[in-house]
Amino acid sequence: MDKIKNFKSNALLNLNNEKRLSILERLPSVITWSFKNIEYKIENDNKIIAVLLKNTRQIAIIEAPFEKKYNQAYITNAYGEIDIDISELFIRKFASLNLNETFQVIDVYYIHEDLWFFLIMRNTDFRIKFNVEQMQMGDLIESR
Repeated sequence: MDKIKNFKSNALLNLNNEKRLSILERLPSVITWSFKNIEYKIENDNKIIAVLLKNTRQIAIIEAPFEKKYNQAYITNAYGEIDIDISELFIRKFASLNLNETFQVIDVYYIHEDLWFFLIMRNTDFRIKFNVEQMQMGDLIESR
């Protein structure tokens, strides 16, 4: 089975941080990868957080993690097509909360074998486990 290769970003994540850049300034604005010898790229001047998933065929992406107006989270396939819109799924799953754009997805990473999305909603931090194989979102858990 083909895998995503050469997954890269233009992040400024050296340990020294001699220029004293903020987290936002150090995030990438471009990610690139190749699949079946074709190069793909996503760019966003409002920055990107991206994680190559363990299946090596998908990427979890948060665009504009600190710009609420432009914030979006999704999982893309190796061709750069959106497999699942995490933001939209969140709105549908938690419709009873009357979200109306009151949340912002700010991070994504693995904790052990589980993929977690982190968000801010009504000035409170939350996290949600996401099952990639079943494309299902878990419960909303408040982070403290």
